[in-house]
Amino acid sequence: MMQAWLGAVFWAALGCGIAWQAYLIGLGSLEEPGTGMMSFGLGVAMAAIAVGRLFAALRAAPAAGDGLAGLISARVAAVCVLLAAYFTAFEHVGFVLSTFVLLRVLFAGFGDIRKGPALIMSAALTAGTYGVFKFLLGTQLPVGWLG
Repeated sequence: MMQAWLGAVFWAALGCGIAWQAYLIGLGSLEEPGTGMMSFGLGVAMAAIAVGRLFAALRAAPAAGDGLAGLISARVAAVCVLLAAYFTAFEHVGFVLSTFVLLRVLFAGFGDIRKGPALIMSAALTAGTYGVFKFLLGTQLPVGWLG
């Protein structure tokens, strides 16, 4: 129970931190979303899910030998570091390159997908999300030093 409780508190705090930073960047409006709108929504969703898990952990019976071991695995920590690097590089490098690199690393490094399919899926998802945000939603995406 202690492990689940601490994990839920960690994820709730991380979600609140992401939402707060996104709010500081600027949310914009529903007609013209700002740079932080999507990150704000994801941070709030992460915090809400974590709070739900926290309530479930508090209602659960304590398990024998419950400790802090395995609270955050190396893969979860690596994904958090990758996401932090992605959000940091997003404005400077641009949406297309930063998203492509993030997806490529996640697919090949953590999804155990071969290099060829990982490249194709990364390119397709990057192009698809670019098309949705740029053309369907009319959102301005950072072009970075490539554009």
